[in-house]
Amino acid sequence: MRTKALMLCALLLPGAAAAVPITFEFSGIFAARIPYAEQYMPGPVPMSGTITINSDAVLTDSRDGYTRYGPAIESLSLNVVDGHFTAVPGTGAAGFEQYGPNSPEWREMDGGFTAALNDGRRFGFYLWGSCATVDCPDASLGMYLAQDDWFNIPDMLTKSITITVSEGAAPDLTWIYDVHTFRQVPEPSTFALLGIGLLGVVTRRRKMDHA
Repeated sequence: MRTKALMLCALLLPGAAAAVPITFEFSGIFAARIPYAEQYMPGPVPMSGTITINSDAVLTDSRDGYTRYGPAIESLSLNVVDGHFTAVPGTGAAGFEQYGPNSPEWREMDGGFTAALNDGRRFGFYLWGSCATVDCPDASLGMYLAQDDWFNIPDMLTKSITITVSEGAAPDLTWIYDVHTFRQVPEPSTFALLGIGLLGVVTRRRKMDHA
């Protein structure tokens, strides 16, 4: 549905770009610190942010059930326990995988993003789910970007989404956040298309009233 709307909008709006950056908003809570330290356990502190992903990210590797993409994160805004952070432009990569089956009926699906943060640490986004063997969606960036809600992907059970912030000098020092929502933010072009549609309805009604 959303893809069709964007295609139509590209035709209607002069100069509309073929590749549309897609923004998601997310929220969750602080879950753990590795290694554990009591003084660094602030409890279930809220976490939130937005991530904008390039829909035309370059496919750099493709094997059995696995795909990897070049610079995939256009921007990142992350609000966590110790402040607000952004991603260093051009550092984001994406990878997705479908593997198994663990049984004749089920396969596992996982993937996510990594990027360098502006304070020198590493951002990680990890999704883990499963799907029925006969109905599994493809493990591609395009499939995920077509979804409005990554906790409600057709034919797939999303079991968990996690965000991590790791120290650059010591990757084992990691802050872990459980993601509870991950949804698309409507693009400006979608609002423009909606406005065109509403204008058409109003114009039609006025013509009918004067008929």
